Amino acid sequence: MLRYAIPGFRLNGTVLTGFLATRRSCCFFPFSDRTLTTLAGDVCGYEQTKGSLHFEAAKALAVTLVRKLISKRIAEEARAQMARHGS
Repeated sequence: MLRYAIPGFRLNGTVLTGFLATRRSCCFFPFSDRTLTTLAGDVCGYEQTKGSLHFEAAKALAVTLVRKLISKRIAEEARAQMARHGS
C-alpha cells in the first residue's frame, strides 16, 4: 500500500511504517513523530528528520533496529486505538 507515494506496511487498517529508496539514500518512515524521539539513542548514528530516518543502501539498518522501530510503532498505535475507543 502507498501513503504519500511511499510503500508502507499496514496493521489493522493503520499504516505503521514505510520504506523508500532513492538514488542518494534509503529512508525509513515511522509515520509518527514519537518513534524516532523515543528511540533517539538507537538511531543517533543516522541522519534524520522529525519523521524519517536516512541510511545508505550499502549500510542497511540492522535487523534488530528495524524490529525495535516496528515494535515501537505497533505499541504506539495500540495505545492510540485504546485511547480512541476508550478502553
